[in-house]
Amino acid sequence: MPQIDHITRQLTNLPCRDLLISDVDIIEEVTIRIETKFMRSNGTYVDLYIDVSAKERRDSDIIILSDFGTTWDYSADANEPSARSSLEYIAESYGLRLDGTMLSIACTIGDILPSVLKLAQACVVMSDPGFLERTPIGQGAWERVLVSAERALVPAEKALVPAGRGWISAVSPGSSTWTTVVETLSQSRMAFDQYVSIPLRESYDVQVDILIKTRSHNAALMIVEHSPYEKVTMRRADHAFAIHADLREAKWRGERLSVVDEVDSYKVENSDSFLRLGRISRLISTADLQADLGLGN
Repeated sequence: MPQIDHITRQLTNLPCRDLLISDVDIIEEVTIRIETKFMRSNGTYVDLYIDVSAKERRDSDIIILSDFGTTWDYSADANEPSARSSLEYIAESYGLRLDGTMLSIACTIGDILPSVLKLAQACVVMSDPGFLERTPIGQGAWERVLVSAERALVPAEKALVPAGRGWISAVSPGSSTWTTVVETLSQSRMAFDQYVSIPLRESYDVQVDILIKTRSHNAALMIVEHSPYEKVTMRRADHAFAIHADLREAKWRGERLSVVDEVDSYKVENSDSFLRLGRISRLISTADLQADLGLGN
C-alpha cells in the first residue's frame, strides 16, 4: 500500500478523531489535506496538510504537519508591518517551526491529534491576533483546559480524571467566550454536544457550535466569539445568522440560540449584525446564560 494511503487510513481510524477533524482527503496523490473543526475569525475552517512527496520522508515515521502558509493568507493584519513579528511570536508561543510564512510541526501518527490541536489553534489566533495577549506563557496569559470524550472543556484543576485517559490536553485563552459557555453548560450537567452537523435536506447539512438536548426539545446554539476587532466580531455574528437562517428555512424543529460575550452585550441594540441575529434567534449574553437557560434551577 502506498505510504499516502497508509497514513490516510490511519488518520481516518484515529480514536477521538471526530473531536478535531471533519474530513481527510488526498490532493494530487502527494498531499493529505486534513479539514479541522477550527474556525477562523472570517468563518472559514482551518485546513492542515501532510506532504509525503519529499524523498527523505518516505521511509520515516516522522510526519511534517503544516498549514502550507495559508495562515498568512488569512491573517487579519497581513498588510501591517507588525504582521511578520506576530507570526514569529505565535510560532514561538506554540512551539512551531516557521519556514518563510509556513507554520509546521513534526510528529508521528500516534501523537498527531495534539499536534493538530496546537497547529490549528495557532492558525485561528493568527487570523485574529488581538485574541492572543502578548504575555509570555507561564505568566497568566493562558489557562490549561482538558477536552473530554464527551466534548466538554474543563479547567485542568477541576478535572476528575487524569489527562491521557480519553482526554486531550489543550491550551485556550482564559477569556474565550466559547470556554465560558462550555464550562457553564458542563457545570449545569446539561446534555450537549459540540460541533454538531444537522442534516437539513439531501446532501446538505449545517454545523452548529453546540446542540443542547433536553427531554422536551433540542436547541441549536451558536457562539459569537469576542474579538478586540469589532468587524471580526460582527463577521462571526453574521456567520451565526447564516446558520440559523438555514435552520429556519428548513423548518428544523428546535430552539435557535445565540450567545454573545458580556463585553459585546452593550452593542446588541446598536449593531445591524446583532439586531439581525436577535430577530432569528434568542440572543443571550454570557453573563445571563445560567438565568436565561434556566440552569440555576
